[in-house]
Amino acid sequence: MPKIRILEPDAEVRDLNIKLKREKITIGRKPSNDIVLEDISISSYHCQIRRVLGGYILDDLNSTNGCKIKKQAYFHVDLEDDTLFRLGDVKVEFLYTDEEIDELEEEASFQSEQKKRPLAKQGKKKRSKKNHAAIASSSKAERKSKHSDREAKDAHFDEDGDGEEENEYLNPNRGFYITLISFIITIVISFTVLYLTGNL
Repeated sequence: MPKIRILEPDAEVRDLNIKLKREKITIGRKPSNDIVLEDISISSYHCQIRRVLGGYILDDLNSTNGCKIKKQAYFHVDLEDDTLFRLGDVKVEFLYTDEEIDELEEEASFQSEQKKRPLAKQGKKKRSKKNHAAIASSSKAERKSKHSDREAKDAHFDEDGDGEEENEYLNPNRGFYITLISFIITIVISFTVLYLTGNL
């Protein structure tokens, strides 16, 4: 019987035997699975081991943390002798005896179904970097535009030499204040003249 060796974090190694006549074995966190793994990285129905002519196939059942070999996730894994893989954070090893290998080879030629699972998270990172670069480029252009506007104002101020344009730029109400002060001075002078002439 093929053997499944399971090493869960903070748990003892478990060796489970599978009968060659068994067509399907489910693995997951739910008690209804054939093999129950309680680790939190395991989905309710994480994967299944399926019997085919000449061997076994591991199928990922759309699990959250995947079925991986050397950090590469797979939809399907061909289970050969001494295949090492991970289910979430759980290490698993699939083993045959020499007699079982001979028996499987006599059945039929094994048809590979191994298929990699796209690295969706990696793709998001790439898009994130691309978006970050676009945002950085836009911010840089905006800062450059503001800097150019400021340089143009400074150049105009230097040409006049009296600071008139820059003062108006900094205080747009300057003209109003000058008019108001002139008006007040005129009234004061008028009252003073009337008082001195005795007409007030």
